[in-house]
Order: sequence, then structure tokens, then C-alpha cells
Amino acid sequence: MSLTNEDLEIVKPEDIVTSGLTREEEKYLWETRKPGQVWRERFGPEFERFKLGEFYYLPWSDPWVQKRFFEGTVSSHLKPEDMVDWNPDDLLYAPLRLADGRIVGVVSIDDPADGKRPTRESLVPFELFLHQAAVAIENARLIEQLGNAKTQVQEYAKKLEAKVRERTKQLVAAQAKLLKTERLAAIGELAGMIGHDLRNPLTGIAGAAYYLKSKYAEKLDARGKEMLQVVEQSIDYSNKIINDLLEYSREIKLNLTKTDPRTILAAALSCVRIPEKVKVIDETQGEPKFMADADKMLRVFTNLLKNAVDAMPTGGTVTIRSERRGDSVVLSFIDDGVGMTREILNNLWTPLFTTKAKGMGFGLPICKRFVEGHGGKISVESQVGRGSTFTVVLPIEPKSKEDEKVYVGLPETVTSTELGNSVR
Repeated sequence: MSLTNEDLEIVKPEDIVTSGLTREEEKYLWETRKPGQVWRERFGPEFERFKLGEFYYLPWSDPWVQKRFFEGTVSSHLKPEDMVDWNPDDLLYAPLRLADGRIVGVVSIDDPADGKRPTRESLVPFELFLHQAAVAIENARLIEQLGNAKTQVQEYAKKLEAKVRERTKQLVAAQAKLLKTERLAAIGELAGMIGHDLRNPLTGIAGAAYYLKSKYAEKLDARGKEMLQVVEQSIDYSNKIINDLLEYSREIKLNLTKTDPRTILAAALSCVRIPEKVKVIDETQGEPKFMADADKMLRVFTNLLKNAVDAMPTGGTVTIRSERRGDSVVLSFIDDGVGMTREILNNLWTPLFTTKAKGMGFGLPICKRFVEGHGGKISVESQVGRGSTFTVVLPIEPKSKEDEKVYVGLPETVTSTELGNSVR
């Protein structure tokens, strides 16, 4: 018995089911199987004269049969003395036909037990089997199709769920980018206003303070000198806020030269006041030399070093390390301070976000811009009560050449996803 598809093609070896044949004979039947078109012809008008009920009996004694059929049969298992009028080359087959006329398979019978040719009467029991077998095959296929459909629906549901998650993630990212873009636009507008409307008054105040200091310094008492110093410090701080705003909201120009971690850290240490209760361990190296804008990297080192000191109000240790990894130099700023919560980490690179009473929240976002402008990356790992580690990875040889000016575009959206697995 052979199971066929709607084109009467036998698709796979498992579709051929036999009884009484060896594996070699089953293999032979598969290799010599007839295409669907041949079976359509065998069930067509040309073979109508060979019909016995639902079966088709083609006796080898018929010259027409001998002319048309010469291969594809298996040798008879009957002994010559057991054959009456059955010829081993005779063909007896029938379609497994459903009530709607569709054919789902073919039954072929060889080697009748009595060695006789089939008759209409002898085939009646087999005809009952034909219909039952066709229905059973169709039911099995329907069950299989139902199972396949269920599996496909489940797989589709999983894919749909994944697509919904991905789309939701994209929408959240797009919303965050829109909010950040609006924030940056506001920062740019604010920076322009401050740069224009406040710089001039600050310049006037600074000039007035310088005049008072140079003209009346000797006549001022201690309180007056202290107030004059407060004015000068406030002017410097206000100028720093203006510079940070302008620095963050405009393109950055990088002047690349050769430098090394130890040189930059030495300059940064001279810019940051280190309290006596804070110990600094310098584990940087003079190698490798790498291409960078020394002033911008000094800003990065200074900011990270100052943040590490601020994170240890009761004292502690900050360790600065450098090492070469492949084509990059890796810089680590490690403190054993108060650490940061996930909420703080999620907003760490966002402009105007700060946990300090005195600050505008531009230090780390500017550091990020400087590092990424060099083609590098900056990341942080932190645990509350155990400290933080900021890691800067910079390429040793960026695409730009020495002394070439590089312009870094406006900052892109910064979201919490950039932190990755930042909390241990």
C-alpha cells in the first residue's frame, strides 16, 4: 500500500507500507516508484477494460500489458507448483478513494494465497477494506494537520509575542529619544540665551570685582575680603555652568596628539584637591601611547577623579589603573565609596541629572561625549555601600591622524539600556 498526496505522488519511503517483503524489496519499490501522472493514467479510461469492481487486474498474458509494463514489480514469493492461473507478472491494484472522489493512496496485491487469478467475487472483501483504509488515512492526515496547525499557531504566538516585545522596546526607546531630543533642544536654547544674556553681565561683575580688589583691597577688613572672594568664586562657578551648557549643546572639536595615561592622570591630580582622609593609588602606566585630545581627556580624568573623591565623604581609597587590551587602552577609576542605586545608574548619563547639592549634572554627560568622540566607551559598575568603578576604553589608533581636527556631532539619545548589566 502506498500513500499519495493530492497529485498522486509518493513523497517519502515511509509512505510505502508492505507485508511479506524484505527491506531490499521495499527499497526497490521506493526507487522504482511511479510518478503521479502514471497513476492517473492507470486509473483513467484507457485502463477501464481491466477493472474488476474497484480493482484493476492486468494479466501478463495480454500482449498490450506486456508492451506497456516491463519494470517496477517485485519477484514472486510463490513457488511454481503453488500457482494455478496466476502469473507472477500479473498486476492487481486499486485506488484508495474517498467518498468525494479524492485518491489518498494505492493498494497493490501480489501472490494470492490460492495461486489463482482474482475474480469479482474474490475481491469483494478487499473492496470493503479500500474504503475503510481511505477514511483511516484521511483521518490520520487530518489529525496530523491539526497537530501541525496547533504547533504553527503556538510558534506564531511566540513570534508574535517576541515581535510585540521588540516593538514595545522600540517604542519606549523612540519615546525616550523624543524626550531627550526635546530636552537637548531646550538645553541648546537655554545655552544660547545664557551665553548671550548672562555672559556680558558676568563680565561686568568680574570687572567690577577686579576693580574693587585692586583699588580697595588694603582698606577692606577680613569680612570684606571674604565677601569679595565669594563674588569671584561665584563668577567662576557661573562661568563654568555656562561653559558646560555650551560645551554639551554644540559640536566638539578634537585636536588629536600622542599622550599616555600617566601623563594625563598627573595633570588631573594637580587639578583636584585630595583630602587627607582619601588615599590615591596610581597604577597607571606610561604605555601604551595613544591618540587623544589631551585637554578633553584631562577633563574626563578630572571629573572621574573628583566624583570618586566626592563619593567618599568619610575617607577611603581611589585606585586608577591602565592597561592595554588588544588595540585599546583601558582606564579604570575604582573607589570604595557610598556606591549608587539602580535609579541613579539609570539616569547617570542624562544631562541636568545630579545628586550633588551644588552642580548642574553636565559632568558625566560631557565625559561620555568626549570619550565617544574618540571612538571609545565609558561604563560604570556600582553597588551601594561598596563603591563604584568607572571604566573608559579608548582606541590606541583612532581613524583620524595626529594633529587632525575631529568634529563630534551633537549628542544622541542616552537611555538606561546603555548601561547594560551595570549593577552587580
